[in-house]
Amino acid sequence: PDTFERLVGEICAELVRMGVGTFVFVNWHEMNAPSLDRVATAVQSEKGATCVVAHACYTAQRLYADEGGELTHGGSIETMGVLGRDVCLARITAALDKLRAFNG
Repeated sequence: PDTFERLVGEICAELVRMGVGTFVFVNWHEMNAPSLDRVATAVQSEKGATCVVAHACYTAQRLYADEGGELTHGGSIETMGVLGRDVCLARITAALDKLRAFNG
């Protein structure tokens, strides 16, 4: 988490230096929640910028748990959240072609 937090923090610091005053982090991976919360808190207190962290993974879980099961790393709930926005963002035929090739 340290490297991730330092990287995001440094990017934010540079953007603040360039004039950006508001950040919105959209988190799709539940394990990043504590790190993004820490970075947002630091950027707000140290740089004076406004930070909003939206943990979209939990919204997707609430909306799609019945169909998609549990949160995983890039699993069905995360995919359903993206497809719920725009089905064109996933090429189902490409995935099916790979699955067919794998299964022989």
